[in-house]
Amino acid sequence: MKCANNVSSGLAAFQVAQPFRTQNITRVFVVGCGHSGTSLLLRTIGNFKGVMALNNETNVLGKFSGNLLKRKLSLWDELAERNYSHWVEKLLR
Repeated sequence: MKCANNVSSGLAAFQVAQPFRTQNITRVFVVGCGHSGTSLLLRTIGNFKGVMALNNETNVLGKFSGNLLKRKLSLWDELAERNYSHWVEKLLR
């Protein structure tokens, strides 16, 4: 799959995506091709009140599956629940 090398492609992909909500935390994944504006979008969303931005690209969906994935996401949920209602993570593409 090819991606345009501009910010609008990353923003358009994000606008279509629906956040995944669990209990009291909304999980938002920013996904896009390199140099499409995903880092800027992550920082922008992370600046909103109540949003915890995970600054490192963890590639969590590529590295983990099943129970390991659930545990990793649950850990982030627990960290976020202390002071936030949402968390956002940028995934590698």
